[in-house]
Amino acid sequence: MKMRWFALLDWIVWAHSLAFILFWLTNRLFYASVNDFLADTFGAKLNYMSICLWLSFSVLLWCTARLLLSWQDRPQGGWVFLVAGPLYLLFFYGSFIMLFQQDSNQVARLGQFIFYFRIFFDSAILLGLSVLLRGWLFRGQTVGSRPAVLAAGLLLFALVWLVPVIWPPVAVYRGVVPPRPRIIAHRGAAMLAPENTLASARLAAELGAYGLEGDIHISRDGVPFLMHDDDLARTTNVAEVFPLRQADRVESFTLAELKQLNAGEWFVRVDPFRTIAAGLVTPAQLEQYRQEPVATLTEILQFLEQNEMIFIFDLNQPPAGHPFHNTYFDIVLDMLRQAGIDGRIWYLVNDQELAKVKAAAPQMTPVYGGEWRQMPPLTDLAARGYRVINSDFSFPPEWLALAHQAGLLVNQWTVNEPWQFTRQWLLSVDSMTTDNVQGMLALQRPSLAMPYNIYLPVWGVIGLVGLAILLNKRI
Repeated sequence: MKMRWFALLDWIVWAHSLAFILFWLTNRLFYASVNDFLADTFGAKLNYMSICLWLSFSVLLWCTARLLLSWQDRPQGGWVFLVAGPLYLLFFYGSFIMLFQQDSNQVARLGQFIFYFRIFFDSAILLGLSVLLRGWLFRGQTVGSRPAVLAAGLLLFALVWLVPVIWPPVAVYRGVVPPRPRIIAHRGAAMLAPENTLASARLAAELGAYGLEGDIHISRDGVPFLMHDDDLARTTNVAEVFPLRQADRVESFTLAELKQLNAGEWFVRVDPFRTIAAGLVTPAQLEQYRQEPVATLTEILQFLEQNEMIFIFDLNQPPAGHPFHNTYFDIVLDMLRQAGIDGRIWYLVNDQELAKVKAAAPQMTPVYGGEWRQMPPLTDLAARGYRVINSDFSFPPEWLALAHQAGLLVNQWTVNEPWQFTRQWLLSVDSMTTDNVQGMLALQRPSLAMPYNIYLPVWGVIGLVGLAILLNKRI
């Protein structure tokens, strides 16, 4: 009995270590932020993600060896593992609880990850079941001497094998692949250039992005400009130029003051996506970024006119007491109209602003933005005149189908991993906003996906391996 419980623990820990490795290998863009968070938490700067991955890989190999010994009826007890196994499970769940507390969207991402890469989890379940059935039902006897047990074991095995045949993973598709979603550059080509700058916009255009996403604030003297944060500390050298104002809101600066700032040097210094370290940014680009200024909306609109890209943006209202607190929307709308690119403007507006945009610029595309769970009925949005939904990546396929039935396009933000892009591609999402413009545009066909006619024989081979483990030459 002790040996059987050891085998069960081996299988559980093995499956968890595999899940940890797969999750983080497909989530590499978060390594830097996780390492920084843990460095702040523990007070020591280390490559925590590499340590965790190597730990999980070691545990995976250990469990694999123990399962093979169990399969061959060789003793594989060991009280060290009886302690180490549960400790690893505590590490596994503790790390994900911490992740979910820092970013609640990761809960949805974990579920999507499991269903997309389900062939690995299905294989772990099927092969683990084979080991357990063989150990619990057939240990010490030939299969032929226990026909009822054999029949029950094979029936259970067949049922578990059939579930993925009837309900395949999300990465498996039938029929023709839908058109590839259009790529909208999130704050420009933000993995390769400083965000919300002309340099980032130019690079996105050179790479072939369909559109540009940006964030607009308005200066103290009424000039709209691009900046994401409410202050200038992260993405400019405001601490050097205006050391007493680094925590001030961006709208408190005049255009002349903003133009004194450097909006690109931080990217070279911080290397937020580790693309500079990877050699993806050229020395000439780095030199250019060290001199990059804050971009005004006028400069961006001139660029868009020349490059025929669509423009979607978040418009930030200045705080109460600002000279343009009440008129900022009209200023931006007039500026957009004067640019003469109404047909390429995707205007994120609420219900109060929608009528104004439709009356002044009927060629602009009204966009409703927010988390899908908090949105009004999609048919109501279409009836009001919205044409695009801008939502986070957590929405289910059923919601996407309802949006299309209502005649709405769906743009998803922010998608940086190839597997997540492919997942939404196979679901027929219309466009996606991404920092990883170069990576998404490089995907000419779905990544890490397979057609059903290939998946079925692959899953059949896995089933045969499981059956061989179960029977183990005891027929």
